[in-house]
Amino acid sequence: MMPLTSPTDEELTRRAQVGETGALGLLLARHQAPMRAVAMSLLGYGPDAEDVVQDAALTALRRIGDVRDPAAVGPWLRAVVRNAARMRLRVARETPGLEGLDHLHPCDQSRRTRSGSSSSTRCGTGSGTRWRNCPSSCGWC
Repeated sequence: MMPLTSPTDEELTRRAQVGETGALGLLLARHQAPMRAVAMSLLGYGPDAEDVVQDAALTALRRIGDVRDPAAVGPWLRAVVRNAARMRLRVARETPGLEGLDHLHPCDQSRRTRSGSSSSTRCGTGSGTRWRNCPSSCGWC
């Protein structure tokens, strides 16, 4: 009787590329720890890292046919995770729109002097900046 050996990454990748979902599942299970390590190295421990690994698994499901070197599927999977994590970081760094900055309205800032008392200076201080939904009648908004 021949001993059972587990299939190589190359064999599993080729089988997944022809549509065998079980092979892809085995590949993802085999590489889950390194994929998670990449996500955690970029995003830290938490739900974002887990989400990125799941997103990468979905990408692998859709794009397994794009793997050029089936023997190098591990590095390919880690690159998919790395790209997904970078996209998540990029989205998190985007600045909010003006709606998110209402608490920083220039009317509130320009009407205060150094002593904290109110002054009659209009907001914008000549910059011509116009703010939407200004609750005051400062003349600039």
